[in-house]
Amino acid sequence: MKKIHLFILAFILLATSCQRSSSGVDEALSEAAALMEGNHEQAYTILESLDTVALNRRDAARYSLLKSMALDKKYIDLTTDSLIAPAVKYYAHHGSADDKLKTAYYHARILENTGESDSALDMIIRGEQFTKKAEDHLFAGRYYIKKSQLYSDKFEWDKALNASLAAEQHSRMVDDYRGLATALLSCSSNSKILHKDDSAYYYLSQIKPIWNKINDFRKAQYYRNLLTFSLLGSKSDADSIYNECVASDINISNLPYLVFTDYFISKGNSEAAMETLTASISYGQVEPGSKEYELRRYKIEALAGDYQAAYETMSRYYERIEEYEHGILTSDTRILEERINAARKEIAAKYRFWTSMVLLIVIAMLAFAIILRLIKQQRTVHQALDNALIEKQQLEALLENGTQISEDMTDLLSDRIKALNEVIIGRLTLSKNIGNDSTAIIDSLTDDRNGFILGIAMQYSLSHPAFVKHLKSFGLSNWEIGYCCLFIIGMTGKDIAGYVLSSSTTAYGIASKIRQKFGLGPRDTNLSKYVKETFQTFQ
Repeated sequence: MKKIHLFILAFILLATSCQRSSSGVDEALSEAAALMEGNHEQAYTILESLDTVALNRRDAARYSLLKSMALDKKYIDLTTDSLIAPAVKYYAHHGSADDKLKTAYYHARILENTGESDSALDMIIRGEQFTKKAEDHLFAGRYYIKKSQLYSDKFEWDKALNASLAAEQHSRMVDDYRGLATALLSCSSNSKILHKDDSAYYYLSQIKPIWNKINDFRKAQYYRNLLTFSLLGSKSDADSIYNECVASDINISNLPYLVFTDYFISKGNSEAAMETLTASISYGQVEPGSKEYELRRYKIEALAGDYQAAYETMSRYYERIEEYEHGILTSDTRILEERINAARKEIAAKYRFWTSMVLLIVIAMLAFAIILRLIKQQRTVHQALDNALIEKQQLEALLENGTQISEDMTDLLSDRIKALNEVIIGRLTLSKNIGNDSTAIIDSLTDDRNGFILGIAMQYSLSHPAFVKHLKSFGLSNWEIGYCCLFIIGMTGKDIAGYVLSSSTTAYGIASKIRQKFGLGPRDTNLSKYVKETFQTFQ
């Protein structure tokens, strides 16, 4: 009997010990959960101190979810679902709606980190059902912000806007001003893209009442949106918006320098534009060499009249664009392969033969498309080289025969001829090695003709400001002024038709539009004579 009593006593002590241990773990997990929003570092420390070997299924699931949350808040991007797997498995059949919602969110974040954006969005959509019963409205708002961002990445602006509106509603329920400002900014941006200007400004106006409750980053985003809308041609005054932003209480490191750069470019102030572009790099708002950076630098250099540097920058910009498009193509191809593999697992054996046939057809079509693309590239490169040669000959003829070409204009023409020579002489072998590099170099050179024409207009605005001002009084754009100046430096209408667009029909259409602005009728003097006579009156 004594042995039996000792056995029962030992069993009770063991059970009590396990219960205390389980209770201690539960208290630690609850403390970590309570600290997660306000002090995630302390929450992470608590989680790290736990012995996870003996956790039961419920505690292991809760631990894996909380640990995933803490790492995400520490900006540590997980690229494997091994940590969150216990939570995914357990909360599929147990737990509250909040547990299920958070698990779906952080599982989607991991999928997003690995580049599986389609799978991440699918996970977010499947988990959305739990928002109806979720009590944590702060997190539900965050959930919809993520949904909006994933839809925006896919250019599905209507769905992104709807998700942002849902995020706004949840954030208002719990006075989550950070989430509310984020949702309102997203609503504003998506509305503007959808050409819903009144809605875009309405959502921005909702930020002012909570101004003192949001951080500098979101205040800067507010001014970034407002100034961007103004530069896109809205009714707002860009000058007053810029001055208000600079005079605001926003820390200097958070000011939206990149949109400041766009503002100064629109004002024609290349020095200030370069200063703000440099500041945007210093404060980590843009990466040097990125397509966003190169595009703005090209505009600044062209504005300053440094056309050689502008040409080189534009070449780098096109390289970044090609890299971006290649990345999208690679991502889309990988996602397509994943979907095909998933579909194969679900298809019964009797359909395998037909699946193989379909795949072969797809491969054949892709191969055919690649061949057609190479042929098109071959033709494009040869045509671009021919156009470059014709352009070089035309400009050289102008230098030899032009009688009204100033010294500055001679330098401009000489620089353009030099750039053409470098490509024609040094890159002729590219026509035998077709690829992105060859087409980018030659296409960017030929496409830069419009920039060259704008450069001519700029040069004449400096050397003959009264003449250019007179042309602007008729409503001519800078490009159209450059077009007219081609007559002055010695080009004929036929020369210009071939030089501008390699399409005389289109070029003559442009000439007709300019004639209308000048008020010239069909039987009045020709455009070349009219422009030259007008130019003489300002000599």
